[in-house]
Amino acid sequence: MALDEKYERFAQLLFALKPAHEAYLEVGYPKGKSFKANARRLASNPKVKARVAELQAQAAACMVIDAAWLRGKVARMAGFEIETRHMKASDVIAAMGLLAKMLPGALVPQKIAPTDPEGDGPGELVITWKEPATSE
Repeated sequence: MALDEKYERFAQLLFALKPAHEAYLEVGYPKGKSFKANARRLASNPKVKARVAELQAQAAACMVIDAAWLRGKVARMAGFEIETRHMKASDVIAAMGLLAKMLPGALVPQKIAPTDPEGDGPGELVITWKEPATSE
């Protein structure tokens, strides 16, 4: 599916996350009364959308991100020292939450059955946190 030169360039600019009206102008379409509407219309053209999807698929095929890479990246970022005055509480909480999700079992409570050891009656409900598995 070959697009004409302007459509191809427009699709590439959309793929590069340029807003439709900016891509439309950069490709060389005139800025008139219906400029933004025309840009949106071209961006929703099935051939242009298919080309953008094709470009995205090609880019995704070239990128391999696995759990080990992500853990390494987060660990390096987590080790980066930032002065306390530059930290926002919400960012610290989000970072801690992300790290906790990455530790196996960190957010998984271990439930002990609510019966006594003999299984006869209601016992004490105890919830403890699992220790992360260590790889040795």
